[in-house]
Amino acid sequence: MRTPAHTVVLSTIFSQMPRRVDRDRARGMNAVVRWRVRRNEREAPEVYDLVFTDGRARIERPAAGAPDARLTITLRTTELIKLATGSLDPMDAYFGGRLQLSGDILLAAKLATLFRVPVREHRQ
Repeated sequence: MRTPAHTVVLSTIFSQMPRRVDRDRARGMNAVVRWRVRRNEREAPEVYDLVFTDGRARIERPAAGAPDARLTITLRTTELIKLATGSLDPMDAYFGGRLQLSGDILLAAKLATLFRVPVREHRQ
């Protein structure tokens, strides 16, 4: 069961996402990246499309039957929060099985470079 807090967290992250895109790095890019985010394995995912059009980005909620995205990212809400705050390396998440990708894997590699994400200091 989705809680209001879960919905608020996802709405906040996805509403900020287009503002964090570095327009110079995204210039000329036209693609749809679909995010499938779930609290746990028993629930259907919340789905958001990050739509790039020549350096600009916007978030849409795709309707049922929407065309396939060029890249689909599937992960849990907790992992999305860590990615959004810069405390989780996307490659570590992918190779650790916490983030699944389907579609254009090269776009996934580029996607990691398109965002201005806060850097968290690592203590040793």
